[in-house]
Amino acid sequence: MTLEKEIKKAVETKKVLIGAETTMKALKAGGLSSVVIASNCPENIKSDIEHYGKLSEIAVKPFKGNSADLGALCVKPFKIAVIGILKPVASKASN
Repeated sequence: MTLEKEIKKAVETKKVLIGAETTMKALKAGGLSSVVIASNCPENIKSDIEHYGKLSEIAVKPFKGNSADLGALCVKPFKIAVIGILKPVASKASN
């Protein structure tokens, strides 16, 4: 699955966090399966996310487009530098 398709699926299923601050909190808590960073993300945010991604063993994926492209892909009318894709929640099987 391409990164674009992965992002679209996450947006459709509402499994995406938008923004550096929200994504960073979830990254530190270990609630993400991956993080996507736009090509023009500020360097200080990018380095922090990459650092915590390594510590949490969560994939940090570079997005080829800029923040306007990432915003459009997420169907938002604003620029997005960072998104977090939430881990799938395991459903409890009823007996």
